[in-house]
Amino acid sequence: MPPITLMTVTRGQMHDLAREVRALQTTIGAIVVIMAVAVALLISF
Repeated sequence: MPPITLMTVTRGQMHDLAREVRALQTTIGAIVVIMAVAVALLISF
């Protein structure tokens, strides 16, 4: 396996990983916002 191919695969995997991390951060952010709203509603009641 040539080093160039290996580098390309690694770069592609890093790109996919970055995209997954970004999606995960968005999901976690949404969950945190929902939890904060739920806590605020509980406190207001």
